[in-house]
Amino acid sequence: MKAMLFGKKIDPNVACLLPLFDFFVDQESHLHWDLDSGELFVDGKLIGFSKYFGRSNVFGKVTDQMASNYFLIRNYLFSNPEIKRHNQSYERETPTKAANLVLAKSLGLMIPRTVIGTKIDEENSIIKPLTGGFHASAGSTSLFTAILQKRISGPNRRLFIVGKETFGFQIFSNKLDYRDDPDVRIGIAEFDQTTIDKSKKLAAKLGLTYTAIDFVGNYFLEINSMPMFAAFDQIMDGKIALAIRRSLN
Repeated sequence: MKAMLFGKKIDPNVACLLPLFDFFVDQESHLHWDLDSGELFVDGKLIGFSKYFGRSNVFGKVTDQMASNYFLIRNYLFSNPEIKRHNQSYERETPTKAANLVLAKSLGLMIPRTVIGTKIDEENSIIKPLTGGFHASAGSTSLFTAILQKRISGPNRRLFIVGKETFGFQIFSNKLDYRDDPDVRIGIAEFDQTTIDKSKKLAAKLGLTYTAIDFVGNYFLEINSMPMFAAFDQIMDGKIALAIRRSLN
């Protein structure tokens, strides 16, 4: 059976994977799933696949068709557990950032002093949304319930885990949230084996076979269930994309 890639070609993370999959389904296609027969059609053509990787597009406007197709595919995958895909037992739509911090700490990873609420008694602290999406900001008081953490000094680092493989990076930026920095730079970084082992254990506990974990220095910040990888893949000459496809075999 074939391997299917789902999303939009304007997503650079999807573009990296296009040559590695048997066929591509655009998120705006006309999808039709017959629950009686179990058959799935794309633009009137019957399709079948045993391996899958997909991303909901965040580059540009998300139409009602795109949103509905994303959830159709997710429901189809839940109903066909024999289809191999990453993070099969992880529910992305349920924000678990706070619980993930507690789990990481229990596994021996250091976390900054953290409060879930609207105020923290730390002068140098940051505010992050509990549900994800929005960027971090400086402050010790939030207008709504959020993750409030003591600000840690040190290099921004990211560890990708793809199947059994790991890829480490350092992110160079003067901004509080490097996503706000148009001049952000990325370099390859080494992680000690103890951190890698604990990170893999955290990913396994959460059912994540494709993930990226963010650190400041040796402090765990968060684990991501569908991280963008294109910029990191570029400096690795396509090794992350190859690992994603290889780990579905």
